[in-house]
Amino acid sequence: MTPREHDITDLLLQGYDNKAIAEELGIKPRTVKVNFSRLFMRFGIRSGHRRVKLACLLAAPLSWPTTPIERREAA
Repeated sequence: MTPREHDITDLLLQGYDNKAIAEELGIKPRTVKVNFSRLFMRFGIRSGHRRVKLACLLAAPLSWPTTPIERREAA
């Protein structure tokens, strides 16, 4: 992830919305939206509650199983 993506996701995990993230970082809300779109694509998040899914992925420990197969094997 880029330094800007780290900044944006850190604020996401603190509960900021796009407008608040933009204000905090001194960027346009559209820039925040574009960064989220790139992150969604990078993590393969296609639909549903995308911000929640991204936050869960980012907040999870690195050892957390990330695919359905890994989760079954870990159980």
